[in-house]
Amino acid sequence: MGSSGDTTLVLIDACYSGGGEGRTPLVARRGIKIEPRIPVVERVYVITGAKGTQPSLDFETAKHGYFTYYLLLGLKGKADGAGGNKVDGVITMGELFTFVKERVENGTNGRQIPVMEGDGGFVVGKCR
Repeated sequence: MGSSGDTTLVLIDACYSGGGEGRTPLVARRGIKIEPRIPVVERVYVITGAKGTQPSLDFETAKHGYFTYYLLLGLKGKADGAGGNKVDGVITMGELFTFVKERVENGTNGRQIPVMEGDGGFVVGKCR
């Protein structure tokens, strides 16, 4: 499946837990619920940095959140072939999510687990 003008990719690295442990405790105090209002004809692909009750944690060494750090590495090509897929110079949503989820979950000892909505076959990038 390729991309077209009626496709939206949403990547969110934010804390929704309200617990103050994550990177955005003031925003999260009241909690946030995302309900996209996008026309039915539009394809929407979403990867969030954490489940609804989890904090979005800082990766101090990288000067990013865990999700952003591994998302950027994945988009630079490291996600190509993740999840047992063929290394082919194309990064799909499924490969990117698998790469990011494994590393974030391991790096935070399971305290932060990314979530994906949408078809894993959507192409999000190409690499050399």
